[in-house]
Amino acid sequence: MCGICGCGNHDHHHDHDHELPAGTSHLHLRATGITGAQTEEIRQELYGLPGILEVHTHEDSEVIGVSYQNGVTGLTDLIMAFEKRGLKVTI
Repeated sequence: MCGICGCGNHDHHHDHDHELPAGTSHLHLRATGITGAQTEEIRQELYGLPGILEVHTHEDSEVIGVSYQNGVTGLTDLIMAFEKRGLKVTI
């Protein structure tokens, strides 16, 4: 089930083009060269931040999707999880 909307879609190409709950955002963060181990470390770290609703990771991709509550966790908090591992992030 989709943790954002509850729609039940497990498709990797699910874009969340429907309305997010009020006060939340969804971002796709690309980290070129990220390894599988780094992806798992970052996923765990992001889930440890306040206000994180869902983290989508794909082993075959350099993209991590994050849904979070606005004003609880900020973009800088998300990016720091990557940068402290020497990864540059694009949105």
